[in-house]
Formats: sequence, structure tokens, C-alpha cells
Amino acid sequence: MAKKKQLSNTKNDYLQNSTSLETSSVLPTDPLPEVKVNPVNLGEIKVALDDAVKKHLSTSYTPSHLYPIIHLTLGYLSVFLALLASYHGWRTEFEASKPLLWACVGSYFSLQLTMWGFKRYVEKGVIFNGQYHDQSKLESIRVISGTSLDPPSPPTVSSSSTHLPKSVPAIGDGPSYVLHLELKSGMKNIVVDGGKYVGGLVDTEGGVEEGELGRWVDELITVGKMERKRE
Repeated sequence: MAKKKQLSNTKNDYLQNSTSLETSSVLPTDPLPEVKVNPVNLGEIKVALDDAVKKHLSTSYTPSHLYPIIHLTLGYLSVFLALLASYHGWRTEFEASKPLLWACVGSYFSLQLTMWGFKRYVEKGVIFNGQYHDQSKLESIRVISGTSLDPPSPPTVSSSSTHLPKSVPAIGDGPSYVLHLELKSGMKNIVVDGGKYVGGLVDTEGGVEEGELGRWVDELITVGKMERKRE
């Protein structure tokens, strides 16, 4: 009962903060959208919103380059094997080059399989990994994004980080853009799931409202930090 009451208070605080934000900036002074997408293509919208989220979080958190380095390493190794096989096949006769060619082909597909497994089982759709140093305290954030045809819902807070972002049906119109934030500070792990109506992040002409998206992401982070202080 106490935990449910805490979550209820967290949602109420979030709604109050959202209401005060909207009333204090009815006409936000955001610049005109620089990024344009097809407003009816949900996949294209998700990619643009993912890029905007990474851009916004990079101003406060130091991005981790581990995943890109792994991608580049596997990619360059695959290219090297392909070039090696081509060069060896060009310099030697086909029959004599078969052993090396088969070894290169097998290694190439093994690297591609490794890349696929890494993205599916390790990366799991992560769009941002970062850290933040505050008064000798290290905080980290991990963000997974998704889209849903269901209407968005107020954020939910938990201590579990094993699921992908979900949006619980609520009052409003879909589709929605959903985020799954994993906040870690010391031994405390907080997970925040939230969704927002796509129409509130992309205008009718396909312009991405980066200012509105950034404010919403900051609200989700604030909800997670408030819950962490209560524990």
C-alpha cells in the first residue's frame, strides 16, 4: 500500500508540474523546427525523435561511445575480410584461393551474426547511454524508445529494467512515442516509462518540436529523481 501511495504521489506531482509548465508557457518561444519528417510515417517520426532525444540529453550527460565503437569494429573487420578475400582471389588462381576464401566468407558471416546478436540481446534498442557527474556523485542514464498505436499515459515508476517501453491506454488519441528511462545513482536504480502523443511532438507539417520534446524528457527524469529521493 505504501508503494502504491508513493507511485500515486509521483504521478500527481508529475501532472502538477506538467500543468504549471503548460500554463507558464502557453506560447513557448521555441525556434521554428529545423527537422522535417513525413507526418504520417511513424517509423520516420521515431528516427527523428530518437535523434532529438540524443541531442537533448547530450547537453547534460556525457554520451558513452561503447556501442558505436563495437559497431565500427565489427563493421571494419567485415570490410577487411571482404577486401582480403577479393585481393587473394585476384592474385591467385581460384582453386588455390578456395581455403582462404571459405575462411573469409565464414568469418564475415560470423561477424554479421555477432552484430545482429549484439543489437538484439545486448543493445536492445538503446538510443542513448550517458553519465553525469554531480558533486563527486556519478549518475548514469540509459534510454530505450518505441512507438505505440495506443494513447500515451502518465509515467510509471518501478525498480525493474527488464522490459521494453510500453504505453498504457489513457484518455487521448494515438499513436504515441514512448520512452523507457533507466536512472542509476550508486546502488539505486529507478525506471521511468512514459508516453506522449506524437501530435504534440511533430506538427501538422512534419516539423519536429525539439523544445517540447526536451521539456517532456526533463519531466520524466525529474519524476525518476523525485521517486529516488522518496526511497
